[in-house]
Amino acid sequence: MTTFFEVEPSGLSTLDSSLAKWYIKSGYLVKETDIEILTLDAIFQLIKGKDVHFLKIDAEGAELDILKSCNFLIHRPWIVVIEAIDPIYRKRIDTKCQEFLASSKYELLYFDGINEFYSASEHLYLKQHFILPPGFLDDIVIDRTCSFNSSLNSDLERYEKESSQLQIKFDRTNSKLDVAEARLNKTYKELEDTKARLNKTYKELEDTKARLNKTYRELEDTKARLNKTLLLKTKKYLEKLLTLMRRIRLLFTDKNIENN
Repeated sequence: MTTFFEVEPSGLSTLDSSLAKWYIKSGYLVKETDIEILTLDAIFQLIKGKDVHFLKIDAEGAELDILKSCNFLIHRPWIVVIEAIDPIYRKRIDTKCQEFLASSKYELLYFDGINEFYSASEHLYLKQHFILPPGFLDDIVIDRTCSFNSSLNSDLERYEKESSQLQIKFDRTNSKLDVAEARLNKTYKELEDTKARLNKTYKELEDTKARLNKTYRELEDTKARLNKTLLLKTKKYLEKLLTLMRRIRLLFTDKNIENN
């Protein structure tokens, strides 16, 4: 049995009585409860040697005691994560966990500002995944059950609702756009058909114009020939008329001479 100090409302609950006293002085409500505990070694015994990939220990100051309750040379979780900041001042502290785990063939891979990540020596190939810190491209999913995420959850739910409504509006608008696009495509095809007919009619008109121009030129040529022929004939008639008039004149002259 041990005493568990539940600090309400927070995530600061602890087994450390000195921390509990500090929380009480700071105005927190601390509730003491006697609880039964199991050592980490006993928990590993319960799972009957199953391979453990990830072990997270966050006990507000009791991390080293929990680690010491297990033989890590026998039980070999691949990754061990230990909270390594002072719960009061929120600064990184030497928990002595690194020294203990090193003696059990574990290597510190990464510190994320709160937790230290250790890898068993036989799984050090996982070190490559801790070269860079988590980022946006890692598709991180927020745990909605955490109390400090309540406001984020509320905002997220509101955004999801708004997003859903926007998606509905988008789908409706997209449907209308599809109908409009279909109409435009139909109109465009009709315009293309009309354009083709107009082009055909224009070509026919151009052909007709060419034929009319040819006929006009032929008529002009014919007119020119007729004018030339008429001019020649008129000239001949005039010449004959002049000749006739000369003969008549000579005839009258001869008659006058005889009468005298």
